Amino acid sequence: MKFSLTSIKNDSPLRIVNLGGVSVQKNMFVYEYEDEKVLVDCGIGFAEVDDFGVDITIPDFSYILEKKEQIKGLVLTHAHEDHYSATPFLLREMPLKIFAHPLVEAFVKNKLEDFKDYNPPQFIEISPDKSFTVGKYFEFIPYRVNHSVPNTLGFFIKTPAGVIVHQSDFKFDWTPVMDKPADVQKIAYLAKSLKPVLLLSDSLGSTHKGYTASEKDIEDTFDSLLNDATGQVFITTISSNISRIQQAINSAVKHNRKVIISGRSIENNFRVAQEQGLVNYPKGTILEKHQAKSVKDSNILFIVPGTYGQVGSSLDKIAEGKHRFIKMREGATVIFSGDPIPGMEPQVNRLISKLILRGANVIYSDIQENLHVSGHGSKGDITLMAQLVRAKYLAPIGGDIIHLRAYKDLMHSLGYKRKRVFELLDGESLEIRDNSYIKKGETVPIRGIFIDNEQGKRAVREVLLEDRKRLAENGILVVVIPYQNKRPLPDRAGIYTRGFIFVKDNKSVMKSIKKTIVETINTLKKQDSKKVESFDKVKKELERALQKHLYKRVGEAPLIFIDKIDL
Repeated sequence: MKFSLTSIKNDSPLRIVNLGGVSVQKNMFVYEYEDEKVLVDCGIGFAEVDDFGVDITIPDFSYILEKKEQIKGLVLTHAHEDHYSATPFLLREMPLKIFAHPLVEAFVKNKLEDFKDYNPPQFIEISPDKSFTVGKYFEFIPYRVNHSVPNTLGFFIKTPAGVIVHQSDFKFDWTPVMDKPADVQKIAYLAKSLKPVLLLSDSLGSTHKGYTASEKDIEDTFDSLLNDATGQVFITTISSNISRIQQAINSAVKHNRKVIISGRSIENNFRVAQEQGLVNYPKGTILEKHQAKSVKDSNILFIVPGTYGQVGSSLDKIAEGKHRFIKMREGATVIFSGDPIPGMEPQVNRLISKLILRGANVIYSDIQENLHVSGHGSKGDITLMAQLVRAKYLAPIGGDIIHLRAYKDLMHSLGYKRKRVFELLDGESLEIRDNSYIKKGETVPIRGIFIDNEQGKRAVREVLLEDRKRLAENGILVVVIPYQNKRPLPDRAGIYTRGFIFVKDNKSVMKSIKKTIVETINTLKKQDSKKVESFDKVKKELERALQKHLYKRVGEAPLIFIDKIDL
């Protein structure tokens, strides 16, 4: 069903909520009109160094689950994990109609193979050539853009309150590896005819001058590095960067090297790319992992994930010497074809250091130019998109605070008033009325949702994460109180510590801990002798007293664990 902006009464505002928060990752937006909501993207974030035991983060779904019957569909813009990989977690909570390009659909189905308990989704295929409606109030008109994964889409979204352009990750690439150039003519035509009120635009490249280079430039760099390599070669990139994988294969073929692709996610994505007819190579080029030993080091190239330094990735296992099939030899060349996203630099540096210590020659962007071409447009691309769309208002997305502000400054230099460029922070929203007026709306409270793959891909409670951080930073103190006939025996308490203090050098501290335990329990006895019969009360008072004492005595307190033993 198609409609004009005047065919539906438009007294109500359109509301757009930034549910993913201010982040380069974890992208998710909610479009709301009256009793209907449409989701755009549902991505993961990668855990940071101090997120102990956490593998990924996902958006907080609490807001949309309050009225899940209003959700009319999820629209996915492209096949990158920070835009689609949280979808299985949402499917655990509710069934969904998912509007996606066949490539994105295949990637989502791959991801669902790791999950058992979810509501089967209904997939609706979309393409850049055909508009589609979601619910009563939302008509999406797709158009083609370029990114580091093929078949990336942007959308003009027609609603009763106005036309919005949702442009997530993009750049303009006039010589893409396996895609067509962005459909500039269609964008310009739609902008002229629909007169959008708001452009939500990728802002990650807003701190970089000029235009982002073509993906095609990478292959020349690979050729040069492979020409100099005499032993094993490893190229690491993100698992969904199909065009980068194709270029690595092209370079391997030119240098008479066989290719082994290792890593569950990258193998699955490569298989999807094969099924979609996106990759091409001579027969016999790709080998299985177990065949690595049968090929000379000078005739092999490995393509592996790990470019963000992920613990447990194939490259990390290779660096640790723990990969089942692939053993890195001294003198191997390791090429990092991807710059770390903000916040991931420490993990990448740690992995590079491990590889160097294993005798590898590690090539990365700090020491080699043209190793990576961003999938995100620079200032020139961002400016071109803004001038093509010519929306009344703008909102940068897909970046952190630095990128949002850089985008705002860039648009101001082009003549936009600063008050017409909205920076959407965590959970913030915009309200649009009458295709002309926009203001900040209510803020939706959102919190971090941390996922531990070792716990069935379930969320880790924030209190547990805080305990892990505290344990790693300050160690643990365990106190065991003997009980006899329901009465505590504080003089016989057992005190054990790990990672807090070295007992032999801190005997006075251990004595003060014992003294605090005895005094606290004796004080409880004097107040009410029955209080000490309740271990919960004793435990609570001891935790409070020991924390206060240790902060005062040594300036910090470990994770404190109180238990009892019945004699």
